[in-house]
Amino acid sequence: MIPGSTKTAIADSFIDLLTSRPGRISVSDIAEHCGVSVQTFYNHFRNKDDLIRWIYRERSHEIASKIGIGGYQWRDALHDWLVYLRTDSLFVTNALSDVIGSDELIGAMEEITTESLTEEVVRSSEGEALPPDTADLVRIYCYGICRFLYSWLNDPEPMDMESVHALAIKSLPYPLHRYLLG
Repeated sequence: MIPGSTKTAIADSFIDLLTSRPGRISVSDIAEHCGVSVQTFYNHFRNKDDLIRWIYRERSHEIASKIGIGGYQWRDALHDWLVYLRTDSLFVTNALSDVIGSDELIGAMEEITTESLTEEVVRSSEGEALPPDTADLVRIYCYGICRFLYSWLNDPEPMDMESVHALAIKSLPYPLHRYLLG
């Protein structure tokens, strides 16, 4: 997330509230905790759903932006994404109960993950024309992995993260290997 920005401060306040107190959190609660007006909140976000999507998108882009730097690869980004989801699972599950339903959250995860993975496939192709079904393969993979990860986050006895990481790589469609696994 962008350090020092009002958007980031609002997001940090929301995360802090979601992880420190149970129950519904209003826009007024977020604004008060952040030290801004309710109007300032609405200057940056349409509603809490928009805020949650922004938080997830920013974190996903932050992780993906490291790919290709100093040997950091897609599999490393996948691992860091899993760490983020598991570490912030309280945020994710509380965001669900406070703001949006599971289908809407999974839909947001699928949309943002598909966008990030598509960007990485295009970047990795180095200008080469992609086969026509590549976008569909990315979308199918992202839909499946996001639904699996949602259930993993909500499992009272979850599989260990390294096993999830290995399964996520193993389930990657073979035609995408050349772009993501080198």
